[in-house]
Amino acid sequence: MKVSGGCIGYRTMWKRLTKDHGLSVKRTEIMQIMKHLSPHATEERKAHRLQRRIYTVKGPNYLSHVDGYDKLMPFGICIHGCIDGYSRRIMWLKVSSSNNNQAIIEKYYLDHLKHFKLAPRILRADNGRENSKLSFLQPLFRYNSTDSMAGIKSFISGKSTANQRIEAWWGHFGSLEFIGGSIFSKT
Repeated sequence: MKVSGGCIGYRTMWKRLTKDHGLSVKRTEIMQIMKHLSPHATEERKAHRLQRRIYTVKGPNYLSHVDGYDKLMPFGICIHGCIDGYSRRIMWLKVSSSNNNQAIIEKYYLDHLKHFKLAPRILRADNGRENSKLSFLQPLFRYNSTDSMAGIKSFISGKSTANQRIEAWWGHFGSLEFIGGSIFSKT
């Protein structure tokens, strides 16, 4: 630890000891030893371990997140939702037999536009095939807008894990259990 191991974490130290030096040591023991020998360095590494980004949205209807929840698919239940990034208002939460059918997702979106008579400034979705029609429709409905997010800029796609608001909302379903046809909270 006094040479090159002073700035590495316990996992890296454990790998170094087992692979480079052939020692058989438990990771928990390495963690305890490193904390004892250098508590300041351990706390410093721990402080930088998880830096959360700050999520900001300019206002309501500025950014909406859409995604499907597939954990209940083995039971024939597919849930698809849209949430406003600013207010966290559920714009739609629909249940059907498929989350992969583009026509179904397209209908949810068009029903949303018909009801609110307004397209969100930006629509955020993952890269799934089911969202390909949304990637066409959203810029189409925002084509004549005069703001900086008009047209093609009004649809954002990326990794599902980066679709923050709706993914966080799906986390609420993880705290529910289905018992005898009813839903009970684990807490």
